[in-house]
Amino acid sequence: MNARQAAILAGVVAIVAAGATCDDDGGPRRIIDNFCATDLDCGALLCVGSACADPEGDLDGDGVVNGVERRIGTDLTRPDTDGDGKGDYDETSGGSLTPPDRDGDGAIDALERADVDTDGDCLPDEADPDDDVVDPDACGPDAFCDGDLACAPRRADGDP
Repeated sequence: MNARQAAILAGVVAIVAAGATCDDDGGPRRIIDNFCATDLDCGALLCVGSACADPEGDLDGDGVVNGVERRIGTDLTRPDTDGDGKGDYDETSGGSLTPPDRDGDGAIDALERADVDTDGDCLPDEADPDDDVVDPDACGPDAFCDGDLACAPRRADGDP
């Protein structure tokens, strides 16, 4: 091997060691050191953070496989995506591709908290079809919302 060939070989080794890929063919990129920026970098796998993950695996151990979590929008790395104390498995009916949306607002229950009431009408966001509009009748005619998702009885004069 002459000096020129040795220099070319050293350059190729340096490029590969730095994590570069040769993917000008438009197809999926080769995985180098399991690093990725998008799902395309992982071939048939999923890019999570900057690492490739098996779609049939379960990174967060919640019982919902990674591929389903990606499709329905839950977090592959958090067993309770919305942080309301109810796990993704339960809130997605066991990892269904058509998980429940109890309030019909277009956001699945696993993405809406059951312990937060954004508009203060005593309906938790998970059960409130319009999280930004107060429902004045949520507590009924003889009660009012005193905050913290709790209805309180009105006084005899009708005032809160």
